[in-house]
Amino acid sequence: LIERLQQGQNLALVSDAGTPAFSDPGVLLVAQAWDAGIKVEAIPGPAAGVAALSMSGFPGDVTFLGFPPRKAGKRREFFETLAPEPRVLIFYESPQRLAGTLTEMARYFADRQILVVRELTKLFEEAWRGPLTKVATQVADREIKGECTLVLSCPEKPREAEVDLAERLLETAQQTALSGRRLTDQVAAELNISRRRVYQTYLELKGQKRLP
Repeated sequence: LIERLQQGQNLALVSDAGTPAFSDPGVLLVAQAWDAGIKVEAIPGPAAGVAALSMSGFPGDVTFLGFPPRKAGKRREFFETLAPEPRVLIFYESPQRLAGTLTEMARYFADRQILVVRELTKLFEEAWRGPLTKVATQVADREIKGECTLVLSCPEKPREAEVDLAERLLETAQQTALSGRRLTDQVAAELNISRRRVYQTYLELKGQKRLP
């Protein structure tokens, strides 16, 4: 295709659903065209992620994350890392994995609202909106067909400020003489938050020489 473009032909990259190059392998062709010095133009069309966001009514900054990892371990790490994320999150998911994904997400985002929509702009479009745990239960009993878009609201309750976490680390270190992994494990367990988040704050304090 790149050779044909270099010969002066015009080519159109189209998709039977969604938007080309948006969470789509068409991005590889676009990137190669730019690298080859070929002019690239876009004719905007519907994108499921943007359309679902418009339907959600969820305010706040937004980030798009595409499909969650398929392997169980990678998925757990993926959602655990995102648990403290304050922005609206947009995902895509296949109908076969939707119920399992929502159940797993409920472990990390139980305080959030979600919009789940399938077959956007098509004849059999369907949408569910409400607390994540409730929508997960509703969808679990349905036979879902067609790829789905998930929009997760910002957290309803403000999460603990980083300055409080830093103070907790400092206090615990002073009271217990713990450091490193043992210190971060204890604070993470006491606050019921991810060890990764606590460890990041620990490294910041160590870099500031406030912890040994």
